Amino acid sequence: MASMRTVVLRKRFSKKYNRKMYQLFSFLFAALPIASVLQKTTFIVHAGLFQKDHITLAQLQAYRRLFRSPPKNSILEDMLWSDPMMNRKGRTPSPRGAGIKFGSDVCEMFLKENNLLRMIRSHECVHNGFESFYDGKLMTIFSASNYCGTYGNKASVIEFFGTDKWNVFTYSTVDTLGKKLSRYVKRKHAKKLEMEVINKIRIRVCTRRKELAAHFSPLRGSNINRLTWNKGMKKVLELDLPFIHFQNELIGHSGTKIDYSKWLDGFEPNNKFIATNHLNSEVNSLGN
Repeated sequence: MASMRTVVLRKRFSKKYNRKMYQLFSFLFAALPIASVLQKTTFIVHAGLFQKDHITLAQLQAYRRLFRSPPKNSILEDMLWSDPMMNRKGRTPSPRGAGIKFGSDVCEMFLKENNLLRMIRSHECVHNGFESFYDGKLMTIFSASNYCGTYGNKASVIEFFGTDKWNVFTYSTVDTLGKKLSRYVKRKHAKKLEMEVINKIRIRVCTRRKELAAHFSPLRGSNINRLTWNKGMKKVLELDLPFIHFQNELIGHSGTKIDYSKWLDGFEPNNKFIATNHLNSEVNSLGN
């Protein structure tokens, strides 16, 4: 998925600017810090914490990451991909395929050993733009309202006053996905807008393919009723969309039975034919 999005981004830059601008853009992001400490009390990072205990701020400061892709199972990869677990302790593998899921004990140990009070991270789209964990020791601040034009979520920013006072401001875009979809149905040129939604659904299916398979696997056989498929898609993808409306484009037919196993096989990372078709759809929708 990462390489797919990179190709799309490079295509957009090359079309609007030139290849050199894309390289400068990439160099800028490669030089940005992954984490920072605010007023010696608050650790701010993109995603989360580490697979190992006893990681110090000195280790993070000494890490040379300029123009490097994150090595597998490295502290850099953890900072970019890990997520907290609600009401759990310890560590578990992340369904993202990189980083980990960590519990309250991992967070508390890291903060205590580094003389910190709290940590702030982003990385996960939360419905209200803000979520608090572990009695306020960890906060998720997500600042992209209506993420990817499909989630309908609020966004937030946090403003600090001194070391222990802050305000969280939430906001949302005027056009949520629900309003857009109602206009799609009414307008004659709905198809182009509808394909943008479909392409974003495909990307979400790619990132949550394993979770979808795990959700449907307890059912008897791989052929499921399309109403069951619609309900499962809403739950696992966390999108309140009428997936049956998009069934023909997503599945390839409008029948009452869906072979979910065969369909999800098309989203395997090594399925070059399917991946290319999805990439071309995304590129074309962005270019129009």
